[in-house]
Amino acid sequence: MTSYALHYGNRTTPVAWVRPDATWPGMYRIHWPEGEISDMANLSRACDAARSGVRGLPSHNFLMFAWKKHNPGEDERAQPARQRIKRLDDML
Repeated sequence: MTSYALHYGNRTTPVAWVRPDATWPGMYRIHWPEGEISDMANLSRACDAARSGVRGLPSHNFLMFAWKKHNPGEDERAQPARQRIKRLDDML
């Protein structure tokens, strides 16, 4: 199962995660750092809602947001950082 982490600027800690729902295939939920979990949505809507709903950051500057794709079991250290961080348009 592939999940996505939303990063802002040069921060290494994600500001939100979009993870697949355990029950419904093709549906995703936003996981916030505070422990809150959103309602289900498809991947595009969940990613858009995560970027729009980030608290404390200027959400109007879309160029500062970057998505990092994460496949459990894949060693992320083996990939250069440039390959790991992709834009949402490249992932869909």
